[in-house]
Amino acid sequence: MSEVPSGIRMLTVDGHVLPRKEKRSGVAGLLTFFATFFRFVIQPLCAALRPAGTLLLCLPLVSCRQPAREPVTLRYPHGYRFEPDEKSKMAALTEQFTLQTGIQIRGMPQPESTFDQLDLFQKLLKPGPAGIDLLGIDLIWSATLASDLVDLAPYSATEISSIEPQLLVSYTLNGKLVAIPYQVNVGALEYRSDLLRQYGYDHPPRTWDELERMAKRIQAGERAKGRKEFWGYVWQGVAAEALTCNALEWQIAEGGGRIIESDHTISVNNPAAIRAWQRAKRWIGSISPPAVIAYREIDSMNAFGSGKAAFNRVWLGTTITRSKQSPQVYWRNLNFHPTKIYLNGSQRLD
Repeated sequence: MSEVPSGIRMLTVDGHVLPRKEKRSGVAGLLTFFATFFRFVIQPLCAALRPAGTLLLCLPLVSCRQPAREPVTLRYPHGYRFEPDEKSKMAALTEQFTLQTGIQIRGMPQPESTFDQLDLFQKLLKPGPAGIDLLGIDLIWSATLASDLVDLAPYSATEISSIEPQLLVSYTLNGKLVAIPYQVNVGALEYRSDLLRQYGYDHPPRTWDELERMAKRIQAGERAKGRKEFWGYVWQGVAAEALTCNALEWQIAEGGGRIIESDHTISVNNPAAIRAWQRAKRWIGSISPPAVIAYREIDSMNAFGSGKAAFNRVWLGTTITRSKQSPQVYWRNLNFHPTKIYLNGSQRLD
C-alpha cells in the first residue's frame, strides 16, 4: 500500500482502509466521504449480496440526495387602488422581477380601509409563522412601523438619487430610510367635459362655490331628462383618511389654514374652516347623494364611471423624479366622452 500523506488519518472497515482527512467541510468534504464510502463499503457489500441485495443497498444512497430547493418567495400584501391600469402594471412588474431575480412574489389580500391596513400590517410584522416581507405604506405610518422595517438606503442608492429629496423626509426616521415612494397622490377633480359644453361652460370650476353652482345646474338638467339618479358631485365622505384630505382641501381653499401650521400652531378652529365645512354639509342631499357619507374612493369612482355624476374628487398619481416632466396622469376609459383632470385647483391637464 502506498504511503498515506500527512494530515490523513486511517479508518478500517471490514479489513479495508479508508482515508479520512482531519478537517474537511462543506460540499467537497461530503462528496469525498460518499465516494470513499461507496468504494470501500457499498461496492464490496453489493458484490457479496448481488443480485437480491443490490436494490436494497442502493436506495438509501438515492434517498440521501438533497431535494431541489424551492424558489425564494416574498410575501406582499397589497390591493389595487384607483389607477385603471394598476393591476396589469403590477402583474408585468412582478413577472419582470421574477425573470431577473428568480424570486417569486406571493400576493396577499389587504383591506380597503387604510386604518384596517395599518392594523393588519402591525399584526403580520409580529414574530410568528404568518408574516410579510414587502409592504406598501402610507407616509404617515413611517414612525409607527419604523422599528420593524429595514434601512433601505444602503441597498437603493441609485433609485434614491433620482427621487425628489423633499419626498424622502417623511420616510426617514433617525437617519433610517424605511420606505421609498413610487408615486405621489394628489387630490384632483374628474369632470364630464361633454356635459360642461352641453350646459354652456368652457372651463371646469375654479372654486368650490363655482363647482356648487355648475353641479346644481347640470344635475337639474339631467334629471329633467328623466335621469333621477344623477348627481352633480360625488366624493368620499366616510370617516376615513380621504374625508380628512377632502376637508383639508376645502378649508385651505377658504383660507382656513392647515389644521396644524409649520410653527406647530393649531389653527383649525377658525371661521374660514368652519365656513368651508358648513358648505360641504350643505352639499349632502343637494348636489351629492345622501349616501356620500359612506362613500370610499371606489364608490365615487363607480358612480362617476357609470355616468351618474358630473364631478368626482379622485386621487391623481404624479411623477416623483427630479426631472421636471409633466405629471403622469392615469386616464380612465369610460363609455362617454373623455374626461379631463383638474389638478390642484390651479392647472388643467388636457
